Amino acid sequence: MPVTLTPLGPTLDAAIIDSNFETIEEFFKSGIIAADLAERFSRFRVKRYTSGRIVAAHSFANPWRQQKDSLSRGQVERLDITYREAIENAGDPTAVIARENSTGRHAYEMEFLGRPGPSFYYSFQHDGYDPAVYLAGAAGWPPTTWPIKRYPDEFCFSRWLTCPGASIKVWVPFPCVARIKGMAKGSTGFWQYVRGNVAASDVWNWNFYRGRSFRRHCVVVDTNPNLFADEFVNTNPNIIDPTTGLQASHCSWRVLGDMTRNVCQRESSEIWTEVALQGNRYYNFSLKYMDPCTHGYVTAGPLTWNDGIWERSGIGGYPSLSPGVAADDYCPLWLALWENCSINVEFAYGRQTANVSDTAHADFTSKA
Repeated sequence: MPVTLTPLGPTLDAAIIDSNFETIEEFFKSGIIAADLAERFSRFRVKRYTSGRIVAAHSFANPWRQQKDSLSRGQVERLDITYREAIENAGDPTAVIARENSTGRHAYEMEFLGRPGPSFYYSFQHDGYDPAVYLAGAAGWPPTTWPIKRYPDEFCFSRWLTCPGASIKVWVPFPCVARIKGMAKGSTGFWQYVRGNVAASDVWNWNFYRGRSFRRHCVVVDTNPNLFADEFVNTNPNIIDPTTGLQASHCSWRVLGDMTRNVCQRESSEIWTEVALQGNRYYNFSLKYMDPCTHGYVTAGPLTWNDGIWERSGIGGYPSLSPGVAADDYCPLWLALWENCSINVEFAYGRQTANVSDTAHADFTSKA
């Protein structure tokens, strides 16, 4: 059934809008067949409004993958390369181990997190540790490369990377609580299989079959590119107001539901969380991931700064990949193959406090 919509033109005409909606509604009720949808949609966004207010928004990328349709010949997956160096492909296992045990901070892919900055190169910045306390008296701090100036100090970039398709932008008109669910299915441990650090005597196929990695997920809500003084109070001493040089009072983002999981190939990860919003502005919601390793750490006796990755160099290199011996779980997530990702947001108006379940709370008794 062909769908013909009447152009609106320069004048708002409610009759034309209603007629177009009726045409679309009729098409979806009775005029659509399987051939109209098969292999035609790889990503979509659905928003639901009630009384002029948005009450739900959903973003989805790629069809849901089940066991029966596991052989897609790579037609819908998305290969995500999150590293920018080539020396690891030199066929030298020593070069691979050295790079993974070191930082490689110029080569890690980073994504804009918000304002202000500076960017999060080390884990203590991500986790909100005050360097004046955490690094006090540590030999070797600061390293010769500090401060790192990969990005302007007024912006914050981090290793939190958005899962492809799991992001959505929404205008929220009033104060509310947003309930968010993110889901991602894919294989993030591909670097284990292509880094070439195993000898010919190791059982390569066995490791590929059982291979697993740790993956850190979170949901981020932000107001980028805008920064508001009435939302997202900043408690991280590493986020600095570029005007005063002191800890910023607010930032443009909030990290929600941070979790780490041990994942196998083609495994789904889900995360649920909620946040109170001020409203009357646009919000971006996204499901993000990164490796769970500790980038930069301090050892005791005496206190010494180590400009490396704890879960890599701290265990003395690679464990054996042979059967019966623990595999190398702490693999950098430099290669990922995503099958499908989604994020769903519902808005509860009249609520001003997140994660409230007590019905005696004022949000349940005094709000419309």
